[in-house]
Amino acid sequence: MWDGAGGFGMHSTWGAGGLLHMVIFWGLPLLLVVVAIVVAGRLWNARGVQGSNALSILAERYARGEIDAEELEERRRQLGR
Repeated sequence: MWDGAGGFGMHSTWGAGGLLHMVIFWGLPLLLVVVAIVVAGRLWNARGVQGSNALSILAERYARGEIDAEELEERRRQLGR
């Protein structure tokens, strides 16, 4: 049963080829999940920053008197906030 090669009749199971296959089998899907999470986070953050930036610009314009309260509320509504 024991073949002296570190396995039970399977010479390359834990050798360089077996280890490479295991890393590919587990590492590639894990890498894809991590990349998907990072990309989704960046997209989510970019949308949030743009929205809050637009609102802050509207607030500044209202504070300077460039737009009135009615226009401020209309533009907030258009932004979905």
